[in-house]
Amino acid sequence: MPFLDTGFLAMNAYLACESINIGCCYINPNIREENKEIFRKKFGKKTFCGALAIGHYNNKSNYSPKIKKEEILL
Repeated sequence: MPFLDTGFLAMNAYLACESINIGCCYINPNIREENKEIFRKKFGKKTFCGALAIGHYNNKSNYSPKIKKEEILL
C-alpha cells in the first residue's frame, strides 16, 4: 500500500506547509513510458509514489468564503 501511505504523508506535509505560509504542490506519480528506464537506473526497483514541491509563492490564490457548518449539516 505505498500509494495510501504516501497520500497520508503528503497530506500532512501539505497541511504543515500551509500552516506556516509555505506553498506546496503535490506532483502526480505517473512516469512517462520514455522515462521509466532512466528512473530505474537512478532508483532501482523502487516505486515512485509522488513528490511534493515546496517553496514560497508570490501570490496566494483567493479562496471562496467558508460556509458555516450550520448551513451544510442536517
